[in-house]
Amino acid sequence: SAPVDVTYVISYQTASCSASTFNLVVTVSPSAVITSASSGNACTGVPQNYLLTSNVAGATFSWSRAAIAGISNPAVNNQTSASITETLINTTTSPIIVTYIMVPVVSGCPGTAFAYKLTVNPTVPTPVANANSPVCTGNAINLQSPIIPNAIYNWSGPNGFTSAQQNPTIPNATVANSGAYSLFITINGCASPVDTVNVTVNPLPVAVAGPGRAAAGDDQVR
Repeated sequence: SAPVDVTYVISYQTASCSASTFNLVVTVSPSAVITSASSGNACTGVPQNYLLTSNVAGATFSWSRAAIAGISNPAVNNQTSASITETLINTTTSPIIVTYIMVPVVSGCPGTAFAYKLTVNPTVPTPVANANSPVCTGNAINLQSPIIPNAIYNWSGPNGFTSAQQNPTIPNATVANSGAYSLFITINGCASPVDTVNVTVNPLPVAVAGPGRAAAGDDQVR
C-alpha cells in the first residue's frame, strides 16, 4: 500500500574504457483500491455526505454517475473530489438505486474500478395529526393518525410530551396539556414534513352555592 523504489544497476564500457555503472531508480506505485462503503442510503432532496477512501495514502479519485430514470439529476462524469455531496431527487414513489463508478489514482496510475450503489428514497408523505379536542380535565386526550406503511411515528407536545406510538393517549389530562401537538414520520431514515393539531383541555365548572330564598307563600317560621 506504499510506493516502492526499484534500482536498476546498468553497466557500460567501450573497447578502450573500463566498465562503469549507472543506477536507475524507478518508483513503483501500489495498486490502489477503494476502501469506503460499497452501498448507502439517501433521502430525496437531502445532500449526501459520502467520503471516498483508499488503501493508499494520498490517492486521488475520479468518479462518474449515469443518468437514471426516476432521478431528475443529469449524469456527471470525471469528477475528482474526494467526497460526494450531491442532492439527488427521486421523482417516483419507490426507492431507486443509483450507481457511482469510482477509480482511485496514485501517481497517475489508476487503480481498480469500484461501484458504489446508493439507494435514493422517495419523498415521505406528510402524516395527518388528529385529536379528540376539546376534552375536560380528567379525561383522556386521544391523538390519532392514519396508518402509513413502514412509518415510525414521532409525536411531541406540551408539558414535555413525546411518543413513538401511532395513536398515543394522555390519561387524566390537565389544562397544562393544552396546546399544539406536532407529528412527523420517518421511513427508511427519511423524515416527513410536520403536521400539527391543537388540543384544548377545559377545566371542570365549579358550582357555588349562595344563601337560599324562601318561596312565595312559605311560612317564615317553621
